[in-house]
Amino acid sequence: MKGSKEINNEKYKKDMTTNTTFVFPLFHTLYQDTEDAPPLSEEDQLKLIEDMKRLDVEGNELVYAIIRNFSLEKDKGLFTKLPYQSKKIKKGLRFDMSQFPNRLQSMLRVFVDLHMKKIREEEELKKVMESTKSQVFQLSSS
Repeated sequence: MKGSKEINNEKYKKDMTTNTTFVFPLFHTLYQDTEDAPPLSEEDQLKLIEDMKRLDVEGNELVYAIIRNFSLEKDKGLFTKLPYQSKKIKKGLRFDMSQFPNRLQSMLRVFVDLHMKKIREEEELKKVMESTKSQVFQLSSS
């Protein structure tokens, strides 16, 4: 009997992130990586907003997915309602960063840094590949 009680207690102690581990592993990783992150300062929030403006389409889609998933999983938000007092505009959605929980802000900071690094690496790789193609073409036409 004692064993079954421990199992039941473990079931209720289960962290919400385990529900998203296989569905959205990026969310789970960001959530774990920001467990002890301090809140972003107002200056850091403004920098994050500026950095988010430079994201590509994939980055913007993932930012929305992170925000939506956080709202649904952590705040028990409604799927039909836009999270954190966001507003629908012609170009998409507008969010007020001050409405985001501190943890979500930290998750977005980590994600944006990683995604911008990925973009820079892809651009660098593209330059190297173009340079290599040019060199190969020059060697073959000699």
